[in-house]
Amino acid sequence: MKKCILSTLLLCLSGTLFAQTSSTSYNNFHKSVIYSISSYPDNIIANTNVSFLKFQLNKDKTLDHVEFSDNTNLEFRNEFVKRFKELNSTALYSYLAEMNVNDRAILIPLRVNAPSKTNTQISSKEFQMLYLFNGKPLSSRVFLCPAIQITF
Repeated sequence: MKKCILSTLLLCLSGTLFAQTSSTSYNNFHKSVIYSISSYPDNIIANTNVSFLKFQLNKDKTLDHVEFSDNTNLEFRNEFVKRFKELNSTALYSYLAEMNVNDRAILIPLRVNAPSKTNTQISSKEFQMLYLFNGKPLSSRVFLCPAIQITF
């Protein structure tokens, strides 16, 4: 049953995961994420592949809570949390207002491609963990944003 649900979810999301957006607001948020991640140490970038970021926004338009899918490298998580406040949360908030999204968690697929990586394939274990947050399947109502893909 789980495999059937996961397969259906993946089929529905496959066209959305790496979609592009013409929203200036989201593009500004996207740029702030790229700018922040581009300054991470090389050893952290080289060990990161695909993950989901899950955000909550406060009413004052600031990012409140960030959570990572279970497949995300621990060093990458720690670095991201340290620089969390650098992200352009106002731009993300504006994008969500444009999309009429409120009272939901925001899910952002993130893919990091580093030239020093020898293996860019996602293992089946990593793929299964992509949909787990703290060991539990994604179960809350979320808004899926366009993916952020970074290539170094």
